[in-house]
Amino acid sequence: MVTAPTTVRGVPANMGAQSRPSWRESGVAYLYLAPAIVLLTAFNFFPAAFAFYISLFKWGLVQEEFVGLQNYVRLLTNEDFWASLGISVWYVILAIPAEMGLGLLIAYLLFQPLRGRGAYRTAYFLPYITSTVAAGLVWRWLYNSEYGLFNGLLELAGLRGLNWLGDQALAMPAVILMSVWRDSCEATPDRPESSC
Repeated sequence: MVTAPTTVRGVPANMGAQSRPSWRESGVAYLYLAPAIVLLTAFNFFPAAFAFYISLFKWGLVQEEFVGLQNYVRLLTNEDFWASLGISVWYVILAIPAEMGLGLLIAYLLFQPLRGRGAYRTAYFLPYITSTVAAGLVWRWLYNSEYGLFNGLLELAGLRGLNWLGDQALAMPAVILMSVWRDSCEATPDRPESSC
């Protein structure tokens, strides 16, 4: 007659021995993880810890005296910090949903049976393959207040040109528009093997 192994609170006695990996197996796993751990430590964890360390000191050209959290207190009471943070939050709230929405809409449309679908796909992926410097120069020309394309179109419509990047009310929407154009192809799930 065969009997079941002794149990402790309903768990078979030999369950722990079977599920626990051997030292050799876990050692191999850690060996595979070692390059990633080294890279994460060198380029993420160490710089973050060192940045926190140096933020605890007063700095001129060289490290001066230890000030503790006084730099953080000064930062949190600085009006420029809160203004910058507000601009960053506004950018994120407007740009990310626009990039995601536009990217998903265009991806959906590009997978519909359309004539010339290849040309549309090429035009759509153009921002992704264009270098950031070239795209920045093109957008600087588009937004130029004297001879830019956008102001030229406004003047053709009988309206006066705008100072797109010099006007405080227009600068953020102009940067968001460029960002949406540049990053909307990265927001699509149509090509999971790459970011675009």
